[in-house]
Amino acid sequence: MATSPKKIAEAAADAVERRGGGLLAGFPRTMEEAEALEAALKKKKKKLSYVILIDDGDEAWFEEADAMLAWYDERKMLKTVDGTSFDEVVEEDLLRIMHELLAEERTRAMIQQDTKFVVEPQLSADLEQSSSSLLGGASQTWQDAENVRWIDPRTMGNSVSLGGRESVLLSSIRRKEYTSNERLRIDMRRHERSKHDPTDKYATPLTSSMVVGWGARKEELYKKDPDMFHPRMKSRETMFAEALILGPRHP
Repeated sequence: MATSPKKIAEAAADAVERRGGGLLAGFPRTMEEAEALEAALKKKKKKLSYVILIDDGDEAWFEEADAMLAWYDERKMLKTVDGTSFDEVVEEDLLRIMHELLAEERTRAMIQQDTKFVVEPQLSADLEQSSSSLLGGASQTWQDAENVRWIDPRTMGNSVSLGGRESVLLSSIRRKEYTSNERLRIDMRRHERSKHDPTDKYATPLTSSMVVGWGARKEELYKKDPDMFHPRMKSRETMFAEALILGPRHP
């Protein structure tokens, strides 16, 4: 029975040559076997197309796993690791490392809290959350660590800062207050009138005795600010709706 890595690799290469290709399952498991397999296949003028790693918990494999992964990745052969893309596995490892660094930094700050500085309430809540995660409790620190990929290096300082969504308050402050120039002009005109007579700030209540129609606007307002009532200040939908409600312009 073949026991040396070289003989095992030659037997595997012979089997591949007889079948005209195929799948090698559970082999190689060490760097020595991997190099022997590549040499044996090269003699047969064949090569590996891709490598799929399935970790079955073997300790001997685990000792040389990093070296074999790097070896196959340099040759652009490594396709998946336990059904996951190799790039995603590396990304998950980086996020896990960042999560550990954040937990250590927050724990260190929590220890120094009583001696050197006073932590703000929001930061102290984050420290309590990270400490609960270290003790096995539920925490959102992992989701915080995932946000690291969206960090903007231009706004980062020397410390680690998590990228987050913009505050809802800022969007409400920058909200557009007026939907048209017409509404803005009306409010500004009422504001100017209210300086002289506060009752003029509000529009005159509509009563049944008033004439409501196309020419019911006050003539003096046209003289003060003709652009305020220009027809093109309104949207096409508003103009069409008024035309349907008021009817034709001619009497």
